[in-house]
Amino acid sequence: MSLVTPIICWIHLNMIRNAMISSQSMGAGISEIHFTKRELELLVLIMEGSSNEEIAQMLMISIGTVKRYIHNIYQKLEVKNRVQAVKKIKENHLIRRCLL
Repeated sequence: MSLVTPIICWIHLNMIRNAMISSQSMGAGISEIHFTKRELELLVLIMEGSSNEEIAQMLMISIGTVKRYIHNIYQKLEVKNRVQAVKKIKENHLIRRCLL
C-alpha cells in the first residue's frame, strides 16, 4: 500500500470540490439520481481509478466505510461493479467537471 502525500490529497480534494451533478438530460431510463457529498467524492475517486485503500487514506475513513459508500452508489446507479458504474456515469453525463 502506498502512502498518499498531503499534496496529492489536496489535489484530489480540489478536483472533488469542482465536481457536480449534471443537470443535463440523463438519457433514457435514468431518473434523477441524488448522491450525497461523500458519495460524490468517492465517485470522482473511483472514476480516477483509485483503490478502496487509496480512497480510505485520502478521505481518512476506514476501508469498511468506503465499501459501504460504494455499495450505496452501486444501488443508486443499479450496477454491480466499478466498471459498470464508471460506464453509466460517463454515458449518461451524471457528473461533469466545472471549469473555473
